[in-house]
Amino acid sequence: MSDIFIHYGSPNLELHRIYPIKNKPLTSFGTKQKPFGGFWASPVNSIYGWYDWNMESNYCTDLLKYNFLVGLQRNPKIYIIDSYKDLEKLPVRTINIDGYYLLDFEVISKEYDIIWLTLRGIQTTNDPLMPLNLCGWDCESLLIMNKKKIYQYAR
Repeated sequence: MSDIFIHYGSPNLELHRIYPIKNKPLTSFGTKQKPFGGFWASPVNSIYGWYDWNMESNYCTDLLKYNFLVGLQRNPKIYIIDSYKDLEKLPVRTINIDGYYLLDFEVISKEYDIIWLTLRGIQTTNDPLMPLNLCGWDCESLLIMNKKKIYQYAR
């Protein structure tokens, strides 16, 4: 497990730009399984992180030149999703669109500082036909919900 992570799209960590986690309205189901707020990063040693996905998808590749490394403060509470069973253990909100569920990120953020979706986790949770899925979490990534648990790592 890496302890150094990379964020793409800006050259420096600006904690004041990281907003608290909020659930998206149930009407925004089409926006996928992500909250408002938080901070995204990938492990620097990931086999398939943000850089890899962007290059493969040709998505915002011009922003890849802006990046910085982050480390984790001591003892963050990390929830690791490495399987569908891990995903199923998280709190959800019922949504009346074909029996689908959305994660309740506001509740999750009260118990955990970080959600870490592993490469294996992507492979087992990225099925849009499952009632609970992580479609839209395109690569191995961390959703950092508590900005007090990260710092910019000196290169």
